[in-house]
Amino acid sequence: MMFSSVLCFCLLELVFESEFHYLLVRRLLCSARPVVIQTPVNPTASDQDLQQAQLWQLAQRTTALPFGRGAFTLATTCTLLTEALVVPKLVLAGRLPAQQNATVNLDPNVRNVQELKSWPEFHNAVSAGLRLAPPQVLSICMWLHRTVVIHCLI
Repeated sequence: MMFSSVLCFCLLELVFESEFHYLLVRRLLCSARPVVIQTPVNPTASDQDLQQAQLWQLAQRTTALPFGRGAFTLATTCTLLTEALVVPKLVLAGRLPAQQNATVNLDPNVRNVQELKSWPEFHNAVSAGLRLAPPQVLSICMWLHRTVVIHCLI
């Protein structure tokens, strides 16, 4: 396990009652995977329009996720100056479980996808930057981690 993920779990463990709540919030704020679109098994032409409308609504929800992720992971990671900051992907595609998990993208002819993604991509990068913790938080977290480990061993 990497140091940053131990640090992240150490801090977030203090906020959430159980690991289940932490994992639930983490899953809800994930924007790197296509969202699930519920459709009938045999789609018709009108179902494709319905898919696009549903995907557009889900894409608007996905573009709002970086705000929550920024608050959820605020100051939870310490990194070296030489490490690259990982920015999660912002995927606006959908997945169709009824059709063998086929992937559907937003139709650029119907809506302007680039206009939809411009500000959310910026907010996504800002939320990744908000994960970085100042050095004094690192020393507090290391102390907490040692205290928790020692307490668990006793």
